[in-house]
Amino acid sequence: MQECVQDLVLDPLGMTETGYGYNSAAPRAVGYVRMAPLLRPGQGDIEEMRTIHAFGKRFDHGIGWFRKPADAAHSPGFVEHYGTGGGFWNAMRIYPEDRLALVAMAKTTAAWDVDRLFTQLKGLPWA
Repeated sequence: MQECVQDLVLDPLGMTETGYGYNSAAPRAVGYVRMAPLLRPGQGDIEEMRTIHAFGKRFDHGIGWFRKPADAAHSPGFVEHYGTGGGFWNAMRIYPEDRLALVAMAKTTAAWDVDRLFTQLKGLPWA
């Protein structure tokens, strides 16, 4: 799997080095969100959150999740959420029909081609 990710995702995006490290004496933030409930079918409140209700020029919105109007006819459908600040930029995408959620984080505040990354990740043979 590592070779597949390197060849199909990291190399085309120009990502030649990946890793994680930190100074254990320095202040740091650690957080996590359990996403499994967002993927379960038949969860009325959860399905309502990812259902698009408001349509706009830049984004169509649900409750906390959105998509670009150009992606409305995309199959399989998806919703996503971005975040940035403090030197980090992240993106989350949920494909409810496929019960798949993808999260990507970068140590930057600059926007990057999230759609290209998630499209390539979605196409990998997931076990």
